[in-house]
Amino acid sequence: MKPDPVITATDIHKHFVQGEQDLHILRGIDLTVNQGERIAIVGLSGSGKSTLLHLLGGLDSCEEGCIQINGKNLRDLSEDELCRLRNKTLGFIYQFHHLMMDFTALENVMMPLRIGGAAIVQATELAEKMLDRVGLGDRLDHRPGQLSGGERQRVAIARALVTRPQCVLADEPTGNLDEGTALEIDELMIELSDELNISFVIVTHNLALAARMDRKLELHNGVLD
Repeated sequence: MKPDPVITATDIHKHFVQGEQDLHILRGIDLTVNQGERIAIVGLSGSGKSTLLHLLGGLDSCEEGCIQINGKNLRDLSEDELCRLRNKTLGFIYQFHHLMMDFTALENVMMPLRIGGAAIVQATELAEKMLDRVGLGDRLDHRPGQLSGGERQRVAIARALVTRPQCVLADEPTGNLDEGTALEIDELMIELSDELNISFVIVTHNLALAARMDRKLELHNGVLD
């Protein structure tokens, strides 16, 4: 039997008001993300790609439509319930790593586990294993300022995956890296997606990366094709 989708978005609309102007950014978006599936979302800057990603992750809300994660309508959840669902089901990777600069790589990766209630011994063990898997087993005690851009992004990937989420939402995850490092990070994400059966929804301008996904969708004039 086919498993239920991780994320389902139905007839999503999003508006922003600038002065007297009502900007209709997303116009009736429908999207289903299946377990283990990799989806690229491409489109012009300002087309609403990041906005859509935020909605799918429950970081923002839409005026119309329905978003479900594991069959749960986000509108029906309290803020605490939504936070717990995000922590256990989703991982997030951004163009800028958003690591805590005063924390070591290990402490950064442990953070979502500790937020989810894991004991410190368990969180330490799982974070060490994930950092080792992304090639940073010898950088556990390094703070972000002591790491290269590619290493910081590897820490961010480890942090996103350490809870073994069902889906990772990535917003231009290699957009701040040089071409060679970006290729290494792209390959790492694909390997980990296969290895852990984790879905990826990636907003990107990188057409080479988009071509390696299971689906490439373009957001244009508020519509996803």
